[in-house]
Amino acid sequence: MNRNKQYLEVRTKLAGYLLAIAMCLPACTDSVEPEVGGDASSLRLCLSLALPQAITVEPRAEATVNGVSVTDVRVLQFASDGSLKSNKQYTSIGTDAATGLPTVTTGDTDFDDVSSRFYIVINTGDDLGNLPTDPSASSDENKFLACTHTETDITSAPQIMVYGPYEYSTTTTTTGNKKALQLLAKMQHIGARIDVSWIIPSDVNLTIISAEVENIPDKYYLYPQSATSLAYKEAQTISFSGNSFTFYMPENKKGTGTGTTQQEKSMMEKGPGGTLADCTCIMLKGTYKYKSDDTDPIEVEYRFYPGADMINNYDIERGKSYQLDITLSGANSADARVSITDSNVFSIGDPSGVDHTIIF
Repeated sequence: MNRNKQYLEVRTKLAGYLLAIAMCLPACTDSVEPEVGGDASSLRLCLSLALPQAITVEPRAEATVNGVSVTDVRVLQFASDGSLKSNKQYTSIGTDAATGLPTVTTGDTDFDDVSSRFYIVINTGDDLGNLPTDPSASSDENKFLACTHTETDITSAPQIMVYGPYEYSTTTTTTGNKKALQLLAKMQHIGARIDVSWIIPSDVNLTIISAEVENIPDKYYLYPQSATSLAYKEAQTISFSGNSFTFYMPENKKGTGTGTTQQEKSMMEKGPGGTLADCTCIMLKGTYKYKSDDTDPIEVEYRFYPGADMINNYDIERGKSYQLDITLSGANSADARVSITDSNVFSIGDPSGVDHTIIF
C-alpha cells in the first residue's frame, strides 16, 4: 500500500439496547499532507455500538444490555460490485472510562476508502471467518447474505444481531487528512419471540397437560431473504410452569388467508392459498370434564396460528414479539388475542453521554 495513505480508526462501543456504529465522514483538516496517488487510501472506522431491546412485549426506556453479552464483533466490507474487500473480527472488548460502554478498537488499515457497503454482525464467533461456497450466488456479498444460523433449543433467544448494509460513498481527494465519519447503526434481531399464556375460568373443568409448536423453520437467515424455500423442524414439545411459556423462532412469513372470524383461522381451506401447510401452529393439549365429578374426562386439543391478527394473518416476522393471550372456556371454545411489539425499538438512557469523539 502507498505509505502516504490516510487512515480512519474503527472503534466499537456497546451501550444499552442499541448497537450504535459511528463512522466518520470524509473531510479535510487544516493539516495538509503530501499528495496521495490514485490508489485507494485506507479507511479507519469509528464505531459506537448499542443493542436493541430484548425481544419482549414491554418496551423499556432505560439503557441496559439486557442479558446479551457481546463476545465478538465482525465487520465486513464489500465493494460496489459485491466483491469482498475486508472481513474483520474483533474480540478484545474493553470499557470506556468516560461512558462505561464496552469498547473495541480496530486496526488502522483494516478497511479501504472506496465506495462500498458495510455489514456488522455480533456473536457469530468463527462462523463467518470464511464465507461459505454458494454456486448460485453471483458475488461474495450474495454468499454472505445467504448465511444462516441454527439453534437447537427454541426456548433460548439467539444472541446474534446484525446491521447493514450501510452504503459508504467516498470522493477522491488528493490532499489533507480524512476525519472519521459517524453512523448510528441499529442492530437487528434475526428472529421473533412468542409469549403464550392462557386463562381457564374457575367454572371450566379443564387441565392443560402439554404444549407443542409445529412448523418452525430449521434455521435463521442472518439477513432477510426476498424468496427462499424453508425446511421445518419436527413438532417441538415445550415444557411450561404454570399457564405460560415462551419460545423463539426464525421468520416464517406465510401471508394472509380468507378467514373472517377467529374460528375460521384454524380451517385448512381458509389458510393462505387454501392451505395451512407450513404455517406456525401452537397446540395446547389437555383433558376436559363436563362436570367436576366426571370420572372419565375427554382429551382436548386447541390449535392457534399466531400472526399479525387472530383472524387471517399468518406472518411471523423477524424482530417482533408476539404475545398470545388465550381464554379457554370449554371443550371447543377459546378466545385468543395477540399483541405485537417491534422489539427493534431503540432507546438510549442518555444520548448525550455517548462519546463520538473523532480520532485522527
